[in-house]
Amino acid sequence: KLTLDTAISEYIQIRENTHSPSTLRGYEIVRKTRFPELMQREIHSIKRRDIQQAVDKAAAKYSPKTVANSYGVLTAVLEDYGIKIDGVKLPQRQKRHVQYLSASEIATLIDAARGDSCELPIVMALWLGLRRSEIAGLCWDCVDLNAKTIEIRRTYIQDKNNNYILREATKTTASQRTIKCP
Repeated sequence: KLTLDTAISEYIQIRENTHSPSTLRGYEIVRKTRFPELMQREIHSIKRRDIQQAVDKAAAKYSPKTVANSYGVLTAVLEDYGIKIDGVKLPQRQKRHVQYLSASEIATLIDAARGDSCELPIVMALWLGLRRSEIAGLCWDCVDLNAKTIEIRRTYIQDKNNNYILREATKTTASQRTIKCP
């Protein structure tokens, strides 16, 4: 009589050496906060209708992307145990309207940050397009002052226990790069 909560815990444990700590953290968040009405149920007793009701309930509280990601974890865990669920309708994702800062807004932001401890990270994000985790993962061995480059090769992220760790990898292999600095 394996509960969904236990099945997700085992799913996480099995993947600790192959998945990124931040991915495992996301799985743990799903286990702790999503679909609470299903977590103590025996996995073989969970039917499509139960999942649809849980998804509908979650859609009232979370964004469509969050619900879809949570559903993805749920179905992956169930499939590990030979349980295939089809036909669940997920909330429709909204197309994001991305609004970029104007040149004057960028100047205002940089002026506001001037002299603050966040000034350099803000400038690096704006000028170089770095992610927060990439900026936090920078060490002096990534900086070549003579060539005026920064090598992006590690990140500083939260693990499943919400502890920050320095990870010797980036979000994707394509994210590993050397950037010329102005």
